[in-house]
Amino acid sequence: MAGVWDAAPPERWRVARFLAAGRAMRRVNVHLTDDHLAEARSLIDPVVAGADYADKVLAAANASVALPSDRLVALWQRITVAREWRGDAHLVVLADNGLGPYDCLVPHTATGRLPTALARATQQWDDEEWEEWNAATAPSSGAVGSTPTL
Repeated sequence: MAGVWDAAPPERWRVARFLAAGRAMRRVNVHLTDDHLAEARSLIDPVVAGADYADKVLAAANASVALPSDRLVALWQRITVAREWRGDAHLVVLADNGLGPYDCLVPHTATGRLPTALARATQQWDDEEWEEWNAATAPSSGAVGSTPTL
């Protein structure tokens, strides 16, 4: 993301992100009463405050963001911390077990739940890479055409 801070300072990005999140939630009619917002915050705030952020960089970064005055968007930001913590934890487990993007995404496409075109486009895999990793992650039983359960 070279040049992102040249386009605007971090505070401006934060404000724009919160504005977009608030508009999106209101566009799909997310309406929570003050009591619901308070209850939700009473549940999520201790989770965010007590979380271990070691090796969880996206969660830690989101936890450090100052909350907006909009109570719905503030709740969204707190939920974002929990969501990023979960995602970061997945990455830690994968790295600890020596698994990379091919090891995860190629078998996932075999289930049919992740379109192959999407996996290839987001990872920018060429035909040779794709075929190499498909062969490396094929079921060892030799059952061609079988669908793994993930």
